[in-house]
Amino acid sequence: MVAYSFRPRFIDPILAGLEPGPLLPGMKRQTIRGASGGKRHARPGELVQLYTGMRTRQCRKLGEGRCVAAEPVTLLVKAGKFKAEGNPYEPLTEEAQAAMQARVNDYYDMFVKAVARGRGVKPADVRNGFGEGRVVGAAEAVRLGMADRVATFEDTLARMRNARPSGQSRRSLAFA
Repeated sequence: MVAYSFRPRFIDPILAGLEPGPLLPGMKRQTIRGASGGKRHARPGELVQLYTGMRTRQCRKLGEGRCVAAEPVTLLVKAGKFKAEGNPYEPLTEEAQAAMQARVNDYYDMFVKAVARGRGVKPADVRNGFGEGRVVGAAEAVRLGMADRVATFEDTLARMRNARPSGQSRRSLAFA
């Protein structure tokens, strides 16, 4: 058996929820949140006693009943109108999905432009032929123009040491 104590302002809603049959308009069955002090919650089927003023002279038993369900309650604590968008506890609205897609599109555009600049091709070539969001193997990357060659790390280091233009230091080559 588990006992819960409630503040006086909750007495009427609790009593209304204990009555058998339909609830009054605007009333709901009582939801109990958060045990503290190392105490445990009731388990389904277990007897529950409800009190007000427990451990005081004004202690009064409100009723008892069987626990119907024990489910976790998730509270989202946030600051800002849109800070909880995309959380796993509620459906994603069309507005939130559109905002997220707009951000993804912005970053994709920046990425495409950077790759095009680095590979010396047009952004359209990157969008329409560089894997289009999929991972490709090394040989396929070379075929698509995404890479110049397939080589080991040691081969690449040797090539960089030997390909240094005159007057350019190793440091400037590595960090250019």
